[in-house]
Amino acid sequence: MDNQVLEGLELMGNQAKARFKYCGENVYVYPLVKIIRAEHIEIDDYSRICDYVYIDAGKGVKIGKYCMITWHSIIEGGGYSSAIGCS
Repeated sequence: MDNQVLEGLELMGNQAKARFKYCGENVYVYPLVKIIRAEHIEIDDYSRICDYVYIDAGKGVKIGKYCMITWHSIIEGGGYSSAIGCS
């Protein structure tokens, strides 16, 4: 049986910021955050993503200004774009 491997899609911590579709000013992603499909994430200014958060951006995830996603949260973009803290 062949194992499927999603090479290059999993990133952790601040290394993921460079792959985001958009990354605002003073954004911090803690080291133990796991992110899949980082190229579909838009995160606005002064937001934080804390350790032990899992994000699968799917088709898109938007995080607004001054948001904090805290420990043990799961966010999945699925087949649609998801928005958190956006007006």
